[in-house]
Amino acid sequence: MKVAIVVRSLKIGGMERVAISLTKAFQDAGHESHLIYFKHKKKHYSTEGISNVHFWNFDKFLLKTGIGFLYEIFIRLLNIPFRQSYAITKGFITSPIFKYKLKKLEKNSKKFDLIIIRGQGTFEFLWLKQDKRYVQVCENLLYPDHKMTYFRKQHAKILYGNKNIACVSEGVLQSFKSLEKEANLRAKKALKITNPIDVKSIQEAAKEYQPNITVPYIVNVGRLAPVKQLPLLIDAYAYIKEKYNVTHKLVLVGQGHDEENIRNKIETLNLQNDVIMTGLQTNPYPWIANAKLFVLSSKHEGLGMVILEALACQTNIVVTKSPGGVSDIMQNELEEFLCEGTVESLGEKIYLELSNPSYIDFNKHLHSFLPNTIVNQYLKEFL
Repeated sequence: MKVAIVVRSLKIGGMERVAISLTKAFQDAGHESHLIYFKHKKKHYSTEGISNVHFWNFDKFLLKTGIGFLYEIFIRLLNIPFRQSYAITKGFITSPIFKYKLKKLEKNSKKFDLIIIRGQGTFEFLWLKQDKRYVQVCENLLYPDHKMTYFRKQHAKILYGNKNIACVSEGVLQSFKSLEKEANLRAKKALKITNPIDVKSIQEAAKEYQPNITVPYIVNVGRLAPVKQLPLLIDAYAYIKEKYNVTHKLVLVGQGHDEENIRNKIETLNLQNDVIMTGLQTNPYPWIANAKLFVLSSKHEGLGMVILEALACQTNIVVTKSPGGVSDIMQNELEEFLCEGTVESLGEKIYLELSNPSYIDFNKHLHSFLPNTIVNQYLKEFL
């Protein structure tokens, strides 16, 4: 079987990390697996171990032609009065370029049987002229914090109408079904196929270095974005420091546009000596593996891959209840580690796990997310 995994870039992020894992999963299962991406970032994941990697620089291709250069200027200007139109209008050009590059890649070899496209940013580049081999993977809840305006309904129809859709969690699938009704669109096929977790690779990466910290700590890994609700986590941390005299540090691994707000919160609570911000880490797993506790305080999650990564690192967890995929992971005895999204509830649950750590059968809860299981689901449902 010949399979392509397509993602907009390989920047440091959960979706991009999963694109690499899925490419390796198909390759390890004995299939010819290709990874295709369009944008190169300064900080990005390594593709070591993947046999077929293709960087198709759409921007460079367009700028080489006079028409492409003028079109780029036009759609940027159009984006001023019509916000968020840029990617869709660019898709008029990038979609046929992708088809052209794909045909060139297939010219002297077997055609692709399956083309898996990950993330809305990638859908926008490739929405035009799709074919039956394409599967679009929805990573997050659809328009979770936005009113469905006329423009958003049209945007949704363009991206998702008559397409094969794989949703990474039951919550995302239900979100997509609601979108179908609200936007009056119909997918060709829509179902749940979750993300793979490469436990062995994560455990090996967790041993690559020792974090530069000598005291016990709590850790959170992810984008510094409002949806992650890190101010809530910091408030909960301050709560248990004051109430229980907890001496653990709090480590925040990641970067994002909410960083200034987070730093202001730390200063307001006078926690500069207690909260450590490491910035972006290409390999965050040693920080997770050496922590006493991993805490996720998100408002919502598409799946919550970082929870699975914490389980793979055999680190105990505390997670706030939220819409999306958290409930797909936090089942059976893992429900004990869920709490409400309030300062007191989160703080008390953190303190309970620090003072009396629970036993977790980590392997048991990772079984449904193993690479071979996910590969077989794609082949069964879309071939």
